[in-house]
Amino acid sequence: MKIKLYFSQTFFTLEQQLLDFFSSKKNNDFSIFISSHSDQLDIPFLKSHQALVLPYTETLECHKKISTGLLEIIGRNNIKQVVIHFPVSPLGISLLGMEMIRHLSQENNNLELHVWDSNIEDVINRQGLTNINRDAIKVLRDELNVFMSNLNVPFILRADNKLLFYICHYLFDTTYHLVRSDLLGQIKNKGFYNALIKTTTEIDAECINESDKKIQLMLIKTLGISHDVYKKIEQYNSDESMMVTYSDTNYREHQWRHRGLGKYSKQFIGCFLKLLVKNNEFINQNRIIVHNLKADGSIVDEDIAVVKQSSVQLEDECSLFMLHALGAIPGKVSGYPDIYLLAFPTTFVDFLILHENMDYASTQKYHHLLVQAGYPDKFIYTNEADTLLEKSGKLDVLVTMESSLGDCMFALGAMKALRKVVTNKIIFMTHRRYTELARRNPYITDVVALEDQIEHALMIYRQTELSLSAYFCSHQHIVSPIHQIDACLKSVGIKPNPEQLDMEVVISANEGKVVDDFLTRHQLANNNIVLLHANIGDPNRTWSAENWNALAEKFINSGWRVIAIGNTNNKYAETQVHTFNNPAVINAVDKFSILESIYLMRKCQLLVATDSGPVALAGASDIAIVSIYSIVPGYKRIAYRHGSLGWNALCIDLKCRYGHCMQLAINADFCNKVLNTSVQIRRLNNWCPLGDTQGLQVRYSCVKNYPAEKLFEKITGFLSSDKYTRQPNN
Repeated sequence: MKIKLYFSQTFFTLEQQLLDFFSSKKNNDFSIFISSHSDQLDIPFLKSHQALVLPYTETLECHKKISTGLLEIIGRNNIKQVVIHFPVSPLGISLLGMEMIRHLSQENNNLELHVWDSNIEDVINRQGLTNINRDAIKVLRDELNVFMSNLNVPFILRADNKLLFYICHYLFDTTYHLVRSDLLGQIKNKGFYNALIKTTTEIDAECINESDKKIQLMLIKTLGISHDVYKKIEQYNSDESMMVTYSDTNYREHQWRHRGLGKYSKQFIGCFLKLLVKNNEFINQNRIIVHNLKADGSIVDEDIAVVKQSSVQLEDECSLFMLHALGAIPGKVSGYPDIYLLAFPTTFVDFLILHENMDYASTQKYHHLLVQAGYPDKFIYTNEADTLLEKSGKLDVLVTMESSLGDCMFALGAMKALRKVVTNKIIFMTHRRYTELARRNPYITDVVALEDQIEHALMIYRQTELSLSAYFCSHQHIVSPIHQIDACLKSVGIKPNPEQLDMEVVISANEGKVVDDFLTRHQLANNNIVLLHANIGDPNRTWSAENWNALAEKFINSGWRVIAIGNTNNKYAETQVHTFNNPAVINAVDKFSILESIYLMRKCQLLVATDSGPVALAGASDIAIVSIYSIVPGYKRIAYRHGSLGWNALCIDLKCRYGHCMQLAINADFCNKVLNTSVQIRRLNNWCPLGDTQGLQVRYSCVKNYPAEKLFEKITGFLSSDKYTRQPNN
């Protein structure tokens, strides 16, 4: 018995996989469709053809449920021949497909893979194969090998690696199903090209055979398409007419939907039509506008009536391939470039509509692909964004920070220097939990929650395209050999000046009432107060509960008042806090907001923590800081205060024979020669080359084995030195 698993996240892939299912089905085969478009399928009809349908949503819960269920079905029925179909795109469902491949390959199943195009971005990404060399192929093969051979290695689809799935044929029996596979001929590495093209099947406009009525009827039934739409189109069909497509599955989806706009509005439709018909290429010809917009039909008709054009609104499930097979498409088609249009012969396309003009990076990318594909002189440019944004005003810079609390503080530390060169607005975009913190920085004009992008998609679009945006505290800044704030500023061409790098956060005395009441209730006035952040986070930055308790005892015995701080409701669910056994330790875990925590730090004398968010928060106060560092040296993380890096701070730099080892995770030579693998940037949270080479017993030993006695001795020396400045309680 053979089982076929079809994974799809776009309608294009689903339609192709349905074609494969109906055309290659055998009596003993059993199939399962896992798709984001499950609600568009006739599930009882597929079930009658020995196929199940599982709805897919891009959530961890859905991934676990589906993978567990599929493995159970395969194991219970002792199925040894498995065919897995999944998209070549770096999508969440591709990750699910790869997880299934990994599990099944380790159980000696006979695996056959089919890798499918998903959208026009896949064709663009393939241009990256043109100059791929042996070393790059080896890195990709090593990465895939490590993932496939080790169930404990997490697999994360990265935006910087869109070519990984083109390496599958090195490990498995693989067939690629690609649009415009002729463009692969540009690959200069002929050995790689020959191996890839040998396993590639072309997807073109004839994929739904015009004469195969049985397949057509199967698709129509499965997708629930009514026949009325074809009749509507055919009444306009003639040799002189032209179809202009404007659909959710095309280039427009990439340009707007992924930026958060979702369904198209009246404003978009009207803008598109009115701009288009002003072009000489469009005037005085018999046009039919075909779309599957999710707007109200009356709105669409109203806008089309203005330009006196004929319109047919397609159903979601109706594709150009199906229209072509039924003979419902005229001799010429035009529209925004999508993967369907690209699959037609170049002679079939009259013109392509490109969004904006050649000043925009995305337009350049599409223009390059289309010229390579044989459309050198068939472009019309529209300027919808300028039209829609003309009243919004020009913003100077958009700063996006998508990482954690500590990274947010580092990004805020760069704002004063950024303000020196930005004369108008600075818009700061971050996670909602950090927006109030960002609003207290005096150099930021406005703050946007990442979760609210839909309301600000036009702003995001314009700023990104015009290079008026910056992504601070990205991976490249975190792994940089210089301080993280310096790395952020250098990435936008600003030379760091220590006098401009303080983390400024404005908090009024009235906002500290909760903290003041807490200090009064525990009678902490005029005491030496130490804050202990006993964090349980990344294992290579976590000190043991035993050590934290021993350290607390030493402070208490020395006359200090000890407060345990931290938050268990973090962005990262695995981040928690150790419990202290001594009742003299005052528990303030989960008691204060981020701003209140800074206010508390401004009332206390000392913070002791591992490399974590509170250390960065302390940069907005004058509290003395003692921080334990492991994979990263302290000089890259400790705060700038009063114009000096590490003012009133002690960095405890712990390291093994490999030193502060984070840099080694991105060192290809080290990973290849010492660990026999590719770069390990995705493993920074549990990275430990000593443990990888010498075993679990020494894993994270630099931080795990550092004794509380030694740390307290270092702290005592620091407190008695001229490097320590005692912050007053008031």
